[in-house]
Amino acid sequence: MDDATVDYAQEIITVLNAAQNAIHLRFHSILEPYRLTVAQYKVLEHLFWHHPNGLGIKELSDHLGLAKSTISGIVDRVERDGWVRREPNPEDARKITVQLTQKSVDVFERIPKDREEFWRATIGKLSSDEWETLLELLRKLEKVMEKPPEIEHHFTM
Repeated sequence: MDDATVDYAQEIITVLNAAQNAIHLRFHSILEPYRLTVAQYKVLEHLFWHHPNGLGIKELSDHLGLAKSTISGIVDRVERDGWVRREPNPEDARKITVQLTQKSVDVFERIPKDREEFWRATIGKLSSDEWETLLELLRKLEKVMEKPPEIEHHFTM
């Protein structure tokens, strides 16, 4: 790999990281009025879109790829703040099911409007030609990243 390729790759990584950080900061600003962290939002979002009847802590842990203790802590905090409630599992009284409260449902029913405004205020500033170019290049990058070339590793001990 020549020096120019390495320089371009480094610049692409830098720009992608900056864009991701900017999106993350905007997302935080959207969540701030609700006093939710991104992790808490992800738990609520998963329940709203995929499991409206609720899930147990272990199932949430499995679905989100987080440790049970992490999910349990998140659920403790969102329950304290009125976003979820714990209910006995109708199929197994030894287990509980985490269910969204009406407060959560109301917020998630507004989310499509909030998301639309979010993207309109950001990516909506691009022209249609810029949109097409950006999408085309990101799709190419995705394909390249799906099958990275084999890299020879030389280890010295």
